[in-house]
Amino acid sequence: MEDVARDMLPKSWVDVAGRWAFPSSEVTEKKIVYSGTDVKPVEYGLCLNDGRVLQGRISTTVVFPNAVTEAKVVFGYDSELSRYYMAGLGGWGNGYTISEFVPSFGWRGLKVAGRQANIVSKKEYVLEVRIQGHRIVLAVDGVRILEHVLEAPLAGDQIGLFAVGQEVVEFRECRFRSEPADIFVIMQYTEPYESLYKEVIEPVCEEFHLHAIRADNMFSDKGIVLQDIIQGIIDSRIIVAEITPENANVYYELGYAHALQKSTILLAEKGYPLPFDIQGYRTIFYEDTIRGKNEVEENLRRYLDAIAKPDK
Repeated sequence: MEDVARDMLPKSWVDVAGRWAFPSSEVTEKKIVYSGTDVKPVEYGLCLNDGRVLQGRISTTVVFPNAVTEAKVVFGYDSELSRYYMAGLGGWGNGYTISEFVPSFGWRGLKVAGRQANIVSKKEYVLEVRIQGHRIVLAVDGVRILEHVLEAPLAGDQIGLFAVGQEVVEFRECRFRSEPADIFVIMQYTEPYESLYKEVIEPVCEEFHLHAIRADNMFSDKGIVLQDIIQGIIDSRIIVAEITPENANVYYELGYAHALQKSTILLAEKGYPLPFDIQGYRTIFYEDTIRGKNEVEENLRRYLDAIAKPDK
């Protein structure tokens, strides 16, 4: 599958809270400037752009011209009535934070490091946020600072910027890269399931620019297969599980995926009775025949079309 992901500049911006100045299309230096708030007691600024990222990277360069406050990248935004996330500089006296906005509660820190007193004005800080399934990584000036695994999938795919207080904050060259998501496939590695993977699951996933992976084609230096499986589930956006054989490993992995609230598609041969506790999940029943192959392909396309596209 060809990787078509590339860095892009947002084309348009909208201010949600606070005072923001956005560059026009004719300006070479793409600088976004936050300059405080007009309405009390609102003491923060939030702006969004037309970039969409469910998996990929978001980067910007931050400068505090006068005094250090907070400057963060926003991701997973759907509305101010749903959860969204931020990662960047400052927050609760810390130098670096990954945080979450919870409706009716406010902001809470998920992972923190360093002291805000060590962040200095007039210095350029290059922020990069990496989203890989449930895994969030914050790097500053090319150094990995924080990593956090979310408890639930992102509610939305909108991205933006966040600042706090009345001091000016400059964001330069905000870029984003949306990358193909992974689908982690849970199944028994014997026939006819091996053929189902090679002839149906992999090709259909490629049609949606999704990368299908299994534990047997993951390579890492951990040396522990279970850790590779857990990492694969965490880093994937969608889970496909073939559950026809009563395989304890398959159900263990499926249970972990459900605990993370992953979007899950189940495959089972016709006539196989589903256990009670998974009867409510998307399930494709199929026959091990040529006609059955065509049917499972079409049903898998239909399910992926419903859950793999964020604008639906």
